[in-house]
Amino acid sequence: MPRPEPYEAVVFRDFFEAGLHFPYKDFMGEVLQWFNLQIHHLTPNAFARLSVFAMALKISRCALSINTFARYHKTHLHKKVVKDK
Repeated sequence: MPRPEPYEAVVFRDFFEAGLHFPYKDFMGEVLQWFNLQIHHLTPNAFARLSVFAMALKISRCALSINTFARYHKTHLHKKVVKDK
């Protein structure tokens, strides 16, 4: 089991396939802090959405902003339910 230092994070390979790129590391950190999340709380689809958002702003020549992102996005808690057999 990984034991990251406080400044490290565990990242799954699927996250990169879904669009995680480290040039957005500052923005990613802002998103995690804004929504009080850790990177392993996100799904591959969340990384795809973040990448699309970042790309759309870049194409529009707009600054990448956590305030703009938070205006259009929110988080949802999905609890995994395990049924007894």
